Amino acid sequence: MSTTSIGSSTTNTTTTAVTGSGGAGTVATVGGVNTASNGANTTLGNSILQSLGMANNINVNTLVSALMGAEQVPLNALQARQNTYQTKISALGTLSSALASLQSAAQTLEAGSVSNTFTAMTASPSDASVLSVTTSTGAGAGTWSLNVASLASSQVIRSAANYTMSDTFGTGTLALSVGETTTNVTIGPNNNTLAGIASAINASGAGVSASVLDDGTSQRLVLAAGASGTAATITIAATQISSSGTQSLTDFNYSGSDSATMVQSQAAANASFTLNGTPITRSSNTINDVIPGVSFTLNKTAAASKITVQPDVVGQATAIGAFVTAYNNAISTIASLTAYDATSGTSQPLNGNTTVNALQSALPGILAHGLSGIAGGASTLADIGINLQADGTMNIDSNKLQGALTNPASDIASLFGKLNRGREGFATQIDNLLGRYLGPGGSIGQQSQSLTASIQSLTTQMSTEQARLTALQLQYTQQFTAMDTVLSKMNSTQTFLTQQLQYANINAANRMG
Repeated sequence: MSTTSIGSSTTNTTTTAVTGSGGAGTVATVGGVNTASNGANTTLGNSILQSLGMANNINVNTLVSALMGAEQVPLNALQARQNTYQTKISALGTLSSALASLQSAAQTLEAGSVSNTFTAMTASPSDASVLSVTTSTGAGAGTWSLNVASLASSQVIRSAANYTMSDTFGTGTLALSVGETTTNVTIGPNNNTLAGIASAINASGAGVSASVLDDGTSQRLVLAAGASGTAATITIAATQISSSGTQSLTDFNYSGSDSATMVQSQAAANASFTLNGTPITRSSNTINDVIPGVSFTLNKTAAASKITVQPDVVGQATAIGAFVTAYNNAISTIASLTAYDATSGTSQPLNGNTTVNALQSALPGILAHGLSGIAGGASTLADIGINLQADGTMNIDSNKLQGALTNPASDIASLFGKLNRGREGFATQIDNLLGRYLGPGGSIGQQSQSLTASIQSLTTQMSTEQARLTALQLQYTQQFTAMDTVLSKMNSTQTFLTQQLQYANINAANRMG
């Protein structure tokens, strides 16, 4: 309540503004002024506006924005919780990825793994120019002496007559045989040139590659068997229906002997070699049915060569190195995601997570214990050159590991893989441990699912809160807009009262004069 004296009269004015939260209004006095008639012409309306901090009107947007800033606090808190949960889910995803890589590396080292790391063999030739060698499942260690007398070859025949590209041949059929298989190739008016006949043969699937060769004198039709060996010889029986061409289709008849029109350029031959003194022939230069699990390809003849098959020590060392790298990455990832900075007082997303803390202890705990009953005397990873460091990671003594892998008495496979029921190697133990953490049914997966459900619940709460804020903002806007309208009217009244007061002061002065 404010009181303004004008002359001998008194004007009492009370102005209120509605503020509050969620539509719950409170009443506050906006302003009041005591103005005397001694010449101080501070007006009532101007005092009200000055009490609001505005000269002429209310800035509705500013007032509503300020109030909504306070009302936004619960929504911001929900958003912050949601962000925290999302960060934890992301951290669990990063951890799961590192653990999955470790589990995969561990499975590669387990006995009976798909890759058969510790049973895999590698083969090498004494002279790589003579042959190349590969191994597969079933290969056994050993050394074989090899003498290559001759290589397998494919038969090649060609036309012997002098043809030109413009020559055409009578139409009909070429019965093209490779070994016991015969294919009929139709020659018509649209493909009865040398190029057309070659194209028709290639499209027939007869097992023959056809081309046209320019030898500098004439054009030659060249046919090469797709397979090597004496069983893949070519014969051609031509049947001419129409002799409308410049040449006869029967020129391509070939029964296995040279003629005036078709000759052999290269004879079909089998590969001939001895392996550990045993004579062997094969139709192909690639042989995969002589030494179990070993395939070799002959490149040239040679009086003496060797094939050596032995355990794939390089592959084993690589697999063990990959396991150590994956283990170190998992340990470093856990340490990073659970870290706490005492100086800044900040924690990483998984700090204090009991599940992750248990895993952080369990991993090195597995490797710290020795195993018994393994041939060769190795019972710990340190025995083969893999050592745990102070920070929980591992390093490799390459020389010591190489020595263990090349020692035929050392059962490295059992050190990593499954020995028997209840007695498991280090890789198998880690694989089993991580299996309880990873996947939808694992503890890490369950945490991610729980956090995802919490995020969904918070999303629903945030939608409800946002709807409340939207309604409240509309309410505030309507209230302050109404107040602005009232103050605008009061401003008009102020102008009128100011004028009246000026007239009253002038009249009073005139009477006193």
